[in-house]
Amino acid sequence: MSSQQVMVVGGGLQMDLLPKGSPVILSQRSLIGRLPGAQAPEAAQWSAKRATEDPDFPDISKRRCKGVGGGDKGSKGLRHFSMKVCEKVQRKGTTSYNEVADELVAEFAAPEVAGLRGSGGGGAADQAYDQKNIRRRVYDALNVLMAMNIISKEKKEIRWLGLPTNSAQECQRLELEKQRRLEQISAKRQQLYDLLLQQIAYKNLVERNKSLERSRQAPAQASTIPLPFIIINTNKQNVIDCSISSDKSEYLFHFDGTFEIHDDIEVLKRMGLALGLDKGSCSPEDLERARRMVPRSLEPYVRQMAQGGAEVTPLASEVQRSSSRHSSVASLSDGQPGSSEDEDDFSDSD
Repeated sequence: MSSQQVMVVGGGLQMDLLPKGSPVILSQRSLIGRLPGAQAPEAAQWSAKRATEDPDFPDISKRRCKGVGGGDKGSKGLRHFSMKVCEKVQRKGTTSYNEVADELVAEFAAPEVAGLRGSGGGGAADQAYDQKNIRRRVYDALNVLMAMNIISKEKKEIRWLGLPTNSAQECQRLELEKQRRLEQISAKRQQLYDLLLQQIAYKNLVERNKSLERSRQAPAQASTIPLPFIIINTNKQNVIDCSISSDKSEYLFHFDGTFEIHDDIEVLKRMGLALGLDKGSCSPEDLERARRMVPRSLEPYVRQMAQGGAEVTPLASEVQRSSSRHSSVASLSDGQPGSSEDEDDFSDSD
């Protein structure tokens, strides 16, 4: 037989046969042919299928199977990220999209976590893909939580509202919120009453000083008391030790008995410059005067105070008030009027 090779063709299989004189050494696992109708091995089928589905981008196909948004057991879909986003917003109270997304990217795209998701696709392209996918999931999760009224978004600020509850719990929460709001409204209304009394008393003081200056000369500077001021009242038998700083900005008092502190508003009330609004006993003439001293939008509150609707309490600066009025404070109503230098301080209070 010649040394030429012989080609055998048949049944869809073509093989080169060597001459008998040429020994051929083959390994135990060498594939020299496949019978007609036989199926390819499992590894070959997988390679062919992979090349058919995505021949140009095999790495992306692998990432989609093992990535953040995949559908296998190790995947982390929208439900998982909604829980993570919910936990982070609840813990922070107020946050932003970038803050939540950055934390989740650092948590799930870290090298040690990426290594647990699989050995394939561990380059820079994989990390960029994972970060983009995580941020998209966070964005979707925030929209879901907003639709469920669990969080609220104003511009870039995301605020935690709370998980949905049943009707009974919601009613109880709303009742508590209503009570809290009513208490806040009551406190604000009381502050408004106090401020209205201050403005009316100051304006009456200015008018009183103007009238007295027109009828007689202005009082001496040493006999006037500038605003604001406080009056400390105690028993005549008590011993008082007073220390004053060099710049006269601090005063230290030591009393061997009880004492009272009154601020300027309390003194003006006792002088009758509040027109009886603090007691709820205001004449129609005084009510008309008081209405002209406040903005039009606040006139209803003046009427409430005139009718006794205002529960006027002492101001915060008044430390203690005695139940009985001492003559040392009440006698100020007959003393020298304040200086007209304070007029400019209250003329623009409208």
